Amino acid sequence: MMIRSLTRLAGVLAVALLLCGAPSASAPGGSTRPGSPGTSQPGNVDYDMYFNSPVFDDPQCAMEAVDGRLRIDPALTNAAMSCPDMLAWKVFIETVRQNFITEWTSGDLMWPAEPLPLCPSAQGQPCCMPGSSSNPGYSDSSDPGRHCPFYTGGRNQPVVAALTAHRKDNSRVVGLPEMHGPVSITTKPVSFYNRSMYDYAFKNNLYNSDGLVTVLNNANADLDTNSPFRVRSVPGRLTTISFKIDGWMVRSQWISKQDAIAAGVKDDPQNPFIRIVLGAHRNYNFNPETFPPGEYWLMSFHLSTKDIPVWFWADFWHVNAPGRCDYTGCNDSYGYFSGSNVPAGVSRNFIPPATRQAPARDGGMAQLYITGTTYPAGTATPALATLLRKMGIGTGAAAGPMPAPGDPAWLSYRLRGSQWDFTDPAGRPSYVGATASNGGIVTGTSCVSCHATAGTLATGPSPQVLGVYFNWAGAPNAANFNLNARPATNLILQNDFVWGFMHTVPLKAAPAPAGTAAGRPSPGGRRGGSR
Repeated sequence: MMIRSLTRLAGVLAVALLLCGAPSASAPGGSTRPGSPGTSQPGNVDYDMYFNSPVFDDPQCAMEAVDGRLRIDPALTNAAMSCPDMLAWKVFIETVRQNFITEWTSGDLMWPAEPLPLCPSAQGQPCCMPGSSSNPGYSDSSDPGRHCPFYTGGRNQPVVAALTAHRKDNSRVVGLPEMHGPVSITTKPVSFYNRSMYDYAFKNNLYNSDGLVTVLNNANADLDTNSPFRVRSVPGRLTTISFKIDGWMVRSQWISKQDAIAAGVKDDPQNPFIRIVLGAHRNYNFNPETFPPGEYWLMSFHLSTKDIPVWFWADFWHVNAPGRCDYTGCNDSYGYFSGSNVPAGVSRNFIPPATRQAPARDGGMAQLYITGTTYPAGTATPALATLLRKMGIGTGAAAGPMPAPGDPAWLSYRLRGSQWDFTDPAGRPSYVGATASNGGIVTGTSCVSCHATAGTLATGPSPQVLGVYFNWAGAPNAANFNLNARPATNLILQNDFVWGFMHTVPLKAAPAPAGTAAGRPSPGGRRGGSR
C-alpha cells in the first residue's frame, strides 16, 4: 500500500507541475505568446491550437518500475484512454527494451514477394508451415522471406557476396523528399512487427492477398446467411481480421548520415541520434537494396498497440528533427515539460507550432506557419526520468553497429502526441500525424482515421489512397465499407487498422528453391525463438 500511495503521489505531483509551471528554455524567438510573436493577443493559429493542447492524462495516472517491469496503478483500468501519454512512454520503454530494431521482423520479411500456400492446404506442393525452420527460401541468406514469412529474432544476415535482384522490398517505398522550410529530407521507412502479429498473420494465411480475399468472402457469406447473427470467426474460417491484444508494431523513419548532414540536420553530441551502421554483414531487417552500406540515423518512429479495438497510437521524434511540432504542435502531459516560453500558471504540456506575423488582406496581421524549424527540448519530468533510469534506458554507452537499450541516444526522443479515438469528447477530429510518414497531409491528419480505412476489396488490399484522401481525420464513413442494399454486402472488410496488408500479393506457384524442402515443423519449435 505504501508503494502504491507513493506512486500515485508522484503521478499527481507530475501533473501538478505540468499544470502550474516549471522552469524551461525559451521558445524560438523568445516571444511572450509562443504562437503569435510580437503580439499580446492570440492569433488565428493560437485559437486553433487551443483545442489541440488539453492535458490528456488524468491526475491519478501513476506508474512504477518493479523488478525490471513497468506496472500501472491497478486503480487505472484503461490507461489508453485515461493516461494516454503515460502509456505512450510505457510502450516506448518496453519497445526499446525488446530491441525491436533487431528482434522483431520487418515488413518485407512479413509480406513475401512470391508467397507460397499455407501448409497443409498445398497437398504435396511447396508450402509455408508456421513454426518451421526449413520453409522454402529460408536457406537463401539474401532473401529468406521471399516465399514465406520470416522472423528475424535478432539474427544477422551472413555476408552476401553479390546482392540478388529478386528481393522485393515489400513493406516500404523509399520516402519522397519532404520539404522542411527550404530543406528537402528523404527518409527511408521500415515497419517492424512483434512476434504476436507475425504469428497471427502467418497462422491465419494473411501473408498473401488470396488469404485476405477469403476472409472477405467468408464475411459476406456470413452476412448473407446468418443475419442478424454471426458465425464465430475461428482459424481456418475467419470472418474478421483481429490481431491479439499483445500485437505491437512500429513505423520507423531513417536517414543516411550523408543526407542528414547535407540537409543541415544537426549532429548534436548532447542529443545524439540512434544510429545503425550497416555493412555486408547485417541484421536481416535491413534490405541491402534499400539500405546500402553506411550509417543511418533514426529520425522518428511511430508506435501502435492493440490496447483498444481502434489501437493506441504514439508518435516519437528526435528532438532536433526539423519540423517536429509543425502544424499541430506537440503534446506530452507525462514525460517532458514544454520548453516554450509561456506565462506562469499555464500548463506545461504543449509546444505550439512555429508561426510568424504577415500582413492580411483586410489590412490587419495574420498568423502563418513556419515549417522546418527545430523546437525546444524541454526537461524530463521526475516521473519519467526515474522510470528511464530504473529500466536501463539511456544509462549506458553507445556501442556496436546496432543500438542497445542503454544507448544514451534514446534520451534524445520526444513524444509528439498520442491518440486513442477519432474525435475529442466534443466531436472535434483528433490529430496526430508524422511529416515523414504522412507527407503533405500532416496539417490535418489522424493516424487512427487513416488506418481505419485499411481493408480488403474483392480484388485484394484496398489502396492507401482511401486513407489519404477519403478519411484522413475524424470518424470513418460507414458507407465506404458496406453497401446498404438487399442483400447487404461488405465492399471493404477492415484489416484491423493495419496498412501493412497493402503489400500482400497473390499466391505464386513456384518450385522449391534449391537446397530447400517443403515446410515442416522443426524439433526445436518456431524459427527465431519465442517471446
